[in-house]
Amino acid sequence: MPITQGQADRIGEAAKGLLSRPCEICSTQEWILHNDIVGLSTVDLLTRAIQADQVYPVVAIRCSNCQHTHFFNAMGLGLEGLS
Repeated sequence: MPITQGQADRIGEAAKGLLSRPCEICSTQEWILHNDIVGLSTVDLLTRAIQADQVYPVVAIRCSNCQHTHFFNAMGLGLEGLS
């Protein structure tokens, strides 16, 4: 699901601390917000089955140089209902 401008503004506020620091992997200080809200699924390691009923919506912010990525829980950021 694409991120709206209102959601991008909320993410920017929530991630202000991260965005003001250099990447802990390569020291570059340029971060990119992924354009979509994505889902992380849980996996049963014994059967290797994806648990489709347990998906967590997240937004990703990545380093422009090495692609190191941070995930933020979309629900925890209060993104539902923002447009």
